[in-house]
Amino acid sequence: MIYATYDKDPGPVLAVIKCSKDQLKYQEAKLIHCALDVSDETHYVESGLLAKKAQYKVEAETKEFDVVLRGVPAGTIVESEGVSAEVTDNEDVTIKYDLPGIQRVSLRGNYRYVDKDLEVTVGDS
Repeated sequence: MIYATYDKDPGPVLAVIKCSKDQLKYQEAKLIHCALDVSDETHYVESGLLAKKAQYKVEAETKEFDVVLRGVPAGTIVESEGVSAEVTDNEDVTIKYDLPGIQRVSLRGNYRYVDKDLEVTVGDS
């Protein structure tokens, strides 16, 4: 049988394991019986049930060397150029760059959403 493991509800799926009913008594983690398509990248736990993660619906607006991200949910970690910060409210996030070019912005860490990478062009490129 296949199980999703977790430690918090609501919270992330930590792993998906395959074990027999006899082996269940040796598992210390909390378990939910699940289907083959469940993974820690696509699902989370809510009220004792598995829920499918949503896609981020973030808008990126570029103005010169600034990028404004709108719609980033609280609890998301925004990372770019090796610097990261957690969004603590649902307000806009502004990232300032020094050089023109294509920049990568990662949205991670919010267990209710699938991780996402954005590419934004800033400056004169």
